[in-house]
Amino acid sequence: MQAFQPDPLIPLAEIRTNNLRKAWSIVITHARPCRLLQEDEGVRGPLWIWSNPDVGALHIVANVFRIIIALLTAPAWMWLSPTIGATLKYPLQAIAWGHEWSQIPEAVLLPDNKGKVGEYAVAGWEPRWLLEVQFQGVETIKKTQCSTWKTQPFKSEKACAAHAILDEYARARTTMLKGKTDGIEYLWIDEFCLSEEGSVSEAERDAEMGQHADIFRSAKRVVVFCRIVGCGHTGVECPWGNRLFGLGEIMHASRVLKMKRTYELDEDQTAISSVIVATSGQDFRAEIQARAVEAKQWNLYTIMQHATNSSGVTWQSAIHSLVVEALRRGKLDDSASPSFVGRALDGLFPRRSQLEFHDKFSNSTVPALSLLNARAIALDHMLQRDSGALELQPEMKSLKFWAGLVWSVLVVLGFILASVIGGTGAIILYVAIILYVILQLMVGTIYVNKDRWLVIEDYKAPGADAFRFLRTQDPSFSRGVEWGSKQLTPRWDVRHLMEPRTSRDAAHPYPVTLIDLWTGVLVKTFVTTTPNDMVVLAVHGNGITCMLLDRDTKTPMATICVKVGMASLPLYVLAQALPTGSLYVGGSAFRVVRSPTPFWTWVYQMITGESPKETMKELTEDTSERSGKAIEDLEMQDVSLNGGLDMGAPLEQTASIASSAPILPKTGRRYRAGTVSLGTTITGDASDIRKSVESDLGNGPVPPLPNSRYRAMPNVQWFPARKGAENV
Repeated sequence: MQAFQPDPLIPLAEIRTNNLRKAWSIVITHARPCRLLQEDEGVRGPLWIWSNPDVGALHIVANVFRIIIALLTAPAWMWLSPTIGATLKYPLQAIAWGHEWSQIPEAVLLPDNKGKVGEYAVAGWEPRWLLEVQFQGVETIKKTQCSTWKTQPFKSEKACAAHAILDEYARARTTMLKGKTDGIEYLWIDEFCLSEEGSVSEAERDAEMGQHADIFRSAKRVVVFCRIVGCGHTGVECPWGNRLFGLGEIMHASRVLKMKRTYELDEDQTAISSVIVATSGQDFRAEIQARAVEAKQWNLYTIMQHATNSSGVTWQSAIHSLVVEALRRGKLDDSASPSFVGRALDGLFPRRSQLEFHDKFSNSTVPALSLLNARAIALDHMLQRDSGALELQPEMKSLKFWAGLVWSVLVVLGFILASVIGGTGAIILYVAIILYVILQLMVGTIYVNKDRWLVIEDYKAPGADAFRFLRTQDPSFSRGVEWGSKQLTPRWDVRHLMEPRTSRDAAHPYPVTLIDLWTGVLVKTFVTTTPNDMVVLAVHGNGITCMLLDRDTKTPMATICVKVGMASLPLYVLAQALPTGSLYVGGSAFRVVRSPTPFWTWVYQMITGESPKETMKELTEDTSERSGKAIEDLEMQDVSLNGGLDMGAPLEQTASIASSAPILPKTGRRYRAGTVSLGTTITGDASDIRKSVESDLGNGPVPPLPNSRYRAMPNVQWFPARKGAENV
């Protein structure tokens, strides 16, 4: 039933009466015969094609054709069920949306070895290789490479430097463990756990370095040391403090072991030994922060302040300082290639900022939010005229009864006259049917369908009053109940801005009104463009928080939506929401296009049991490509959803080691641990990042997306005027 139900909040005295006089007065007062030819603006006609009055003459032609068909087929038309459209509509929707499979996207983009834009990979903390070391006293009696991925071990050309570092750690650990020197530890040292650059295991190296910061974040202890005697590793003069990859190793470490080199207490004081001092990661970063103030290294100070107390520094300032500090360290670290500057920032930005920062260099975009098994409610921006109002509206029940009674009398009279006179009786019978159809058409110009949520832009409504516009189109909207002003719900708008607007350009975001036509409940909120869908998120207060979306409703599979606003709605919307498979919310809408499978191929796959998905080739294209124009920016091309991770040895027993210089004889060559890392999210050299710092981290708002389908709208800023790489 699509009839308007009495709102329980409205007193019983205001419930509409149902009698013949009232119904006939409604028809005389509110019927608009002109709507049979031309619908009012903002209302769709009850047509299969050209129902929107904006199409002009085609809309009038469709209405004339409908009237002619109704009069010529009056005997069948009058018995046509007014709910036949909904009866056919919802099963078709169930076929398209009811069997949608959920798709689970991954988190991090890896550079593709084949030269494409990138591919998804699992963001993890578990290293591919660990070094199992057995200590006895101050010596290492056994070292074994153990794999968590079951691949072949490898040998590094820098093994001599790594052995020297490990031997020094074996001697120094006795100063910390208080006599408990024997045992087995699992360590991550890059020269033991990473393959050589340019070797056959380059893919393994890239995959490992892609989670470099996450490995150090999840390690139980991080050992820090350098070659300078007496260095505490917190000053700017420490080689480790100027190492490019040092930020990722210490930013999120929970416990730090400072391996300090000191002169032994002998006569000459030439012998050097190492001791280990344990401290918490927070205290270690706080000490670096204090030393950075003394050296006036304000970017390093901001980074450590953000790592120690994230609420003290905004992400915009932290990201700016991270980029500038990486540039400074890239100049001081002679063993680091300029291309490593961007890679050294992996894992230090928030995940969303990583993906958006990647857009600057690769011109690709990914969904920032993924919702699985979500429930959504469709929003309509136009009213739909109710052609079956005579049968469905409560006010018309008495008129329908008496019209049916008069029609029955005329039909009986027509049959009697037809049997006696002949043709005259048939004419009377046909005229009775036509009169009933005309009454159906006239009543159909009074009411609108009430089986949907409607969004009305306030500046388009007369006097910026959306409910007044509804009353002009349907007299059954006697009053509306506003949700939000007297309820315990979060506010998603600024109340003093909710004033009448003359156009969309007058303010951005601009106010709209959401109305449940079934109950008359209305909600006011702000949007950036007209929404056509809203997804249920959570219960806040005594309302339901929903995200308003601009969604491509013609492509149900893997569609990326655009968030346009937020709203708090009554609890009963949970019963109205319909399930969907996956909802992706991003900045620029694109869809996954699958090549069609031939019918006989599909039949063969069903018989043999092969999965049709294995033969589908997934491509990505912007929604604006439907016109045939290729889009080269802000989209993903040839992206595959790949990645996997096998669980291996637990890292509770792991001590990760970060090193900047060897502990070798004077004849040994220079060594630096961890000189290469994978650019999972940033692919660019130092010059690229300098340009991004100058252009994207400066003052001023972020410009609109170049190929956004909203770019033609004047004076519209589609992102807040914020600073920092978070907006790139």
